[in-house]
Amino acid sequence: MGFVKKGSKVSITILNKRKISEPASFEYEDFANYREMSSYLGYFNLIKKLDVVMAPSSELPLYIGNCEFMNINYFFNYLLRRTSMSVKLNESIFAGGKGFTLYKAICSSLGEAFERLMACLEYFIQKDNVFLGTYKDIQEKGFKAIHPSEIKSFSEEQFFDENFLFEEFDEETYTSWMIMEDLHSGEDIYIPACLILMYYKPKSDQEKRIGYATSGGLTSHYLENHGIEHGLMEIIERHEINLSWYCKIKPEEVIIDEIKHKQLAKYKDYIKEKNIRFFRHNVDQQNFHVITAMSFDDDMTKYSFNTGGGISPDIEKAILASMEEYTQAVNNTRKIVYAPNWLTSKFSNGVLDVDEDDDPRNFKTFYQAVSYYGLKSNQHKLDWYVKGNKPRLLSEIRKIQTNQNIREYVKEFNLEPFISRLGISEQFKNIYISKVYMKEFTPAFIAGVPVLGHEKYQEYLQDGSELNKEILPFP
Repeated sequence: MGFVKKGSKVSITILNKRKISEPASFEYEDFANYREMSSYLGYFNLIKKLDVVMAPSSELPLYIGNCEFMNINYFFNYLLRRTSMSVKLNESIFAGGKGFTLYKAICSSLGEAFERLMACLEYFIQKDNVFLGTYKDIQEKGFKAIHPSEIKSFSEEQFFDENFLFEEFDEETYTSWMIMEDLHSGEDIYIPACLILMYYKPKSDQEKRIGYATSGGLTSHYLENHGIEHGLMEIIERHEINLSWYCKIKPEEVIIDEIKHKQLAKYKDYIKEKNIRFFRHNVDQQNFHVITAMSFDDDMTKYSFNTGGGISPDIEKAILASMEEYTQAVNNTRKIVYAPNWLTSKFSNGVLDVDEDDDPRNFKTFYQAVSYYGLKSNQHKLDWYVKGNKPRLLSEIRKIQTNQNIREYVKEFNLEPFISRLGISEQFKNIYISKVYMKEFTPAFIAGVPVLGHEKYQEYLQDGSELNKEILPFP
């Protein structure tokens, strides 16, 4: 099916004169999506509570939301027919959002909650449909599957470790496969299920462990095609940051000189006051600007490092997106420091907390990596990456940007994205959840089990050098 092409339709605008949390007017699809997500919010519902706070007056005027799920440990163990609480999903999935308007923060938070929880529940939809066997078995059945040589998750060095949890993937590897869809042709293709499903339980004791899935490329949206496009962009963003860090390629520092974007221009004084620096991490492509915003507080011994990322074909929009994520990070760390007894502070600290003697290999979330470099004892480990960077003017970058959209880029460079329209999202009328997988790009991974086998790492690694062994400093 690929990108769904729809003909012209009647445009319906919803007018709002009653709720301060909603915009004065919005598209019907947006409205219907918001109302459907909200119907699952309540003390005895899937999403127990949504807290939205305003960033402190000393920061950007950003709303930040955090969702609290129902007792998902009990829920999952019940579905798995287990009497114990052996599956502790609450330690690995959580949801939060942000926005410069209250409405956007609410939708962002609920959307992330839906994509994470539904992606885990997708296991129960797929478990009876997966194909258990080898690549050769699939070929003999006449089905199309991705070749194991196109998925090299781990490096040879990682397999030398006798305690390594995963095994090599080849044509004889016995594993579970699930159907995804070629974005261009709409044809079915089999992909290893463990690389796609957020929660995954092997169907057989003989099944080999060849990798794991993260939330990379996973999106929830009120327009299906826009959600898929967002997933594609998210994968490219992580890919560029991976290459920059692990191949030890210092990013360019973007110097803010001339701003044309009206909203970004409002924050110029704030950027200067807080000494926020922006870095451009483009290594493998130049069409989409991959930007991170960073700041360091040398007076703090913990949570001293804050960062946020963004991607866009427009450099100023990418900077603004990184500012949005940066402010969310600042708010989460500052409330832990200044108001540790707040309920939201305790929750955030549970997600972010890292002590000096903690081993990064035991980290359970992406966000702990930022906290790791926020410890006074680890701050110096970023010096090589953020000091002495090549400066580049914002106005100079803007002049040469292509503004190419993601669909055009995918076609021009003959990329082959595979998508899964989550089966569980068929339970909803206006919530579209999809997962995008791209073999051409390095995937997202958790700090404890880095996925460093992709050929792109060797392509950009300097001769005689080794991949960076320190964990990635971005969530």
